[in-house]
Amino acid sequence: MESKSNMAIPPRRWVGYALLASGLSLLFDTLTFLRTNWSPLKVPMYAADELAIGCLFSVVGVLLILAPTLRRLLLRTRIGVALIVIAAAVYGGWEWWMATRTWVPLDMPVSLARGHFRSPEFKINLDAGFWIFVEVETKVDDEGVSCLTGYTSDYCLKNGVRELRASWTLSDRGRVVARGSTDSSQGSRGGMDTKARYLGNFSVPAGDHFVLDVEFPEDNIFFNGGHPRLTIAQSYYWSFDEERTPLFLFATLVGAIGAALLVSGIVENRNRKHAEQTVTLTSPLPIPLLEEGAARGTPSPTAGQDFQYAQRLPLRRPIVGIPQFGLIGGIVFAILAILMMMLTGAFERVPVGLWVHALKPGAIPAKPDAWTVPEIVMVTDAGPGQEPGLSMNSKVVAWDDLASALKHELSGRREWTVYVEGDDCVAWANVVNVIDIAHSDGAKVFLVPQPNGKPCKTYVGTRPPRTVF
Repeated sequence: MESKSNMAIPPRRWVGYALLASGLSLLFDTLTFLRTNWSPLKVPMYAADELAIGCLFSVVGVLLILAPTLRRLLLRTRIGVALIVIAAAVYGGWEWWMATRTWVPLDMPVSLARGHFRSPEFKINLDAGFWIFVEVETKVDDEGVSCLTGYTSDYCLKNGVRELRASWTLSDRGRVVARGSTDSSQGSRGGMDTKARYLGNFSVPAGDHFVLDVEFPEDNIFFNGGHPRLTIAQSYYWSFDEERTPLFLFATLVGAIGAALLVSGIVENRNRKHAEQTVTLTSPLPIPLLEEGAARGTPSPTAGQDFQYAQRLPLRRPIVGIPQFGLIGGIVFAILAILMMMLTGAFERVPVGLWVHALKPGAIPAKPDAWTVPEIVMVTDAGPGQEPGLSMNSKVVAWDDLASALKHELSGRREWTVYVEGDDCVAWANVVNVIDIAHSDGAKVFLVPQPNGKPCKTYVGTRPPRTVF
């Protein structure tokens, strides 16, 4: 009889079961917290860290439990399993990183009454730029909310509704790290249901103890009926989200190669097992073979040898298995076909426009500090059929050198802000080209209106209407 010690579970598997149970418990706790904001296990750590530790424990536990099985597999099968794990880790890690970033670190109700407002502490775990804005529902007064958020009209002048004015400071552990106001930063956004007024933007290192202080110098308590909210949001989320498609395609390709290797290894392993099978007869008295011409009932002297030799011969498979090359080639071809179909639509960009700000008529570009002049890019008309001229702070710059010149000028500044001006007769496409170049360097762009536009150098027929931007 087999002893009980041989049937006992080895310590390695006990450790694997323990790690797997712990990892699944942490994953369940994280999922419950993200969906209900309640932690059943009350684990004292951030959800992102708990998620990472839970995944690590689960993977290590599965590897410990399946270690003997993995050792018996072919090298090709192990490589396939490793590639599948790598593909899942790459794409899963990216999704985990995107899901755990503070894209909107602050979103809370705020009163627009005159006075001071202080937010609770919040954390930022993303080194990127953020916008501060106040969003108001239009149901309280559609025209009034439009005036409040910067969309001027005759209604604003008639009813005395002014744009929302505010100043703010951002502090980390009591130390001011950024400040701004609506006097130096204007911008609006809106739709049918809500409209928002930008208060400013900032870019600071990650931290856990940020506090925002806002001062409203004017009383707009009437618009509290529109449930105003003070929000801090990441300004270029789409630039991070663009990396999802290339990573998904890379993970799909690596996973497909791993799956092909895994399937081919399993098929080859089965073929080897079939090839090693031999004829086994359990009869205690083998039936002797008769030699040709021998009398019935007379055993052949070589019958025993022939039978023992026949026992060691492998069985021939009645049906030939699937060729490994054809199997792998079919899988790889199917995966590549799927990838090509996905590529036809995956990289089709939907135009989202360019974020710009507009100075008020008569306002002058603000200095980033007392010792630095604002960076002003001027697009000037050079006449019909000629490429417009370009200058940075009155210095002539070639179009091909604009990107490098802007980066060189902005590299020594605390705030990367570019002001763009243009003559009346300059094509709007040239101005957009300057905006795009400034955005590619990571700068914030302000359009400077020209109340007294300069006349074009040459006209043919009727002068085109002046465009203010």
